Amino acid sequence: MPAKEKKLSVYLCQNCGHEQKKGSGQCGECHQWNTLEEQQISKSSGSGRGSASVQRASTRQHIQQSVKSLTQYSQEDQLQKNFRLKSGIDELDRVVGGGFFPGSVLLLGGEPGIGKSTLLMQAMGAFAPRMKVLYVSGEESAEQVRMRARRLGLGSADVELATSTNAADIAASIGGKDGPEVVVIDSIQ
Repeated sequence: MPAKEKKLSVYLCQNCGHEQKKGSGQCGECHQWNTLEEQQISKSSGSGRGSASVQRASTRQHIQQSVKSLTQYSQEDQLQKNFRLKSGIDELDRVVGGGFFPGSVLLLGGEPGIGKSTLLMQAMGAFAPRMKVLYVSGEESAEQVRMRARRLGLGSADVELATSTNAADIAASIGGKDGPEVVVIDSIQ
């Protein structure tokens, strides 16, 4: 009797290779977000053995293309040091490793009232003459943010301002080729 082929889906993490049955936003092994890719599994049945073969050619090809030696990574890291974005605030640049790394995410934490929003507004004001920046406020009104900017002497800085607490709306405003190059979301709660 010919075996019946049944298609099943599994989710394979593109970061660590972990396989899971459900597609959540986060890998259950390495805990990275948005790294799961759906893969089709062909499962044969009929002879009582139930052998399974996983179709992963695209995943293997993806991993093979990204394999590099450690020396290649260290050479690329050396080159990337020149691509740090300097805020112009010496201590801030020093704390973030010599400037902000393009494509990275930085979480700035601390007690309420210590000046996180003020520091970030100053950094956005420093970036504004060179690149497109967006400041998204989830706690303060646009007028409160504008008043802080004026107090800091940044009232005329070319900083785009939005107020939202909806993650989907914020993500939509960031995406696209005309989107901002530097984004502050104040705050993540």
